Amino acid sequence: MRTIYVQVCVCPEYVLIPRAHQDKLASALFAIYKEFYPQGAAKSDSYGRLVNVGSAKRVKDQLKGSHGKKVLGGQTNGVFMEPTILTDVKGDDAIMQEELFAPILSIVPVETFDEAIEFINDRLAFPRTLPCSLNSAV
Repeated sequence: MRTIYVQVCVCPEYVLIPRAHQDKLASALFAIYKEFYPQGAAKSDSYGRLVNVGSAKRVKDQLKGSHGKKVLGGQTNGVFMEPTILTDVKGDDAIMQEELFAPILSIVPVETFDEAIEFINDRLAFPRTLPCSLNSAV
């Protein structure tokens, strides 16, 4: 029997939240970042890096094109990118147009539950994570 190994990357890229709670969430995430990385992520030996310089440039360009408000991070150096939080991000923002594969979290405020459902349905082409197996018993 042949063994096949698979790596799956599941990373949240945005959070939908009622507009009234957006700043509270951003503040909480900022506090957690400071707790995890009191000296900053760049000085941490456990914080990962982007896969290559080309990827870092692509992500930096996407971030530069965003109209979201940067409340944390965004600094880059080679393949390092600081964890980044953006608020007031809209669905048509440059940062929302493709998968990032980067430590950027966009906070998208919504007014109603229906607006959140519509936002999700407008972007859902197929599941990003599609579990499958060659073993029929799974």
